[in-house]
Amino acid sequence: GSEHDLRCKQEWENLDAEERKEYGYEYDLLEWLDKLVKECDATIASEKKRVAEKAEEPPPEKKLNEEEQERVLKLTAEIDELVVEAERLGEEGEVEKSKAVGEKVEALKFQIAQIKKTDKPRNFPNRSLVVCEVSGNLLCSTDTEDRKARHYAGRHYTGWTAIRAKLEELKKEVGERPSDWRPMRQKNGDGRSGNRDRSRERDRERDRDRDRRRDRDRRDRRDNRDRGDRRRRRDRSDSRDRRRRRDRSRSRSRRRR
Repeated sequence: GSEHDLRCKQEWENLDAEERKEYGYEYDLLEWLDKLVKECDATIASEKKRVAEKAEEPPPEKKLNEEEQERVLKLTAEIDELVVEAERLGEEGEVEKSKAVGEKVEALKFQIAQIKKTDKPRNFPNRSLVVCEVSGNLLCSTDTEDRKARHYAGRHYTGWTAIRAKLEELKKEVGERPSDWRPMRQKNGDGRSGNRDRSRERDRERDRDRDRRRDRDRRDRRDNRDRGDRRRRRDRSDSRDRRRRRDRSRSRSRRRR
């Protein structure tokens, strides 16, 4: 119950740092929080990579009309012809002429790219996504101050802030679990552990006393019920005997008359 929980909490708070380590609970908590933070950091790194890749994507090409499609086809055919010519000039040793033809090819490719380039600007040309370094949530560079304040006051951010702070606290105060560490119950008890054992034994004895009192109370209630039942049965039996005696007395009186 709550009384037992409060007593355990008080006993735990009365232990010094070294005594707490013997139980291993803080080692367990440190390792669990460290696992959570590492998983969160991996998510943050993955989100950063995804955001960077998204930012480097080229703008979408526009849908060409018939005139533009025809223009692109003509330029592509011209490029194919120039490539063949550049290869021929190279084979003939006309290096400079081959390079000049290659420059024409690049110019035509640029024209095609310009035709395909969309006239529409991006919806948010100055907008970029930012990954929160604490929680991994995505923020926008155009978010208002109110939106940012709600993020920093939100449960996700404050929760991860508390987890990271507790982890750093345990790293400083508790440190890593020693390789030869064993739980206190597996060690040979010293004076302090003997005292704690005696304290736990007293607690168990109190619990046993409470159980014995409950058992006595139950027996007493059962005995009282049994005595009441016997008394009622005896009263009913006496009443029947009295009725029988009255009946016999009346019967004798009638016979005398």
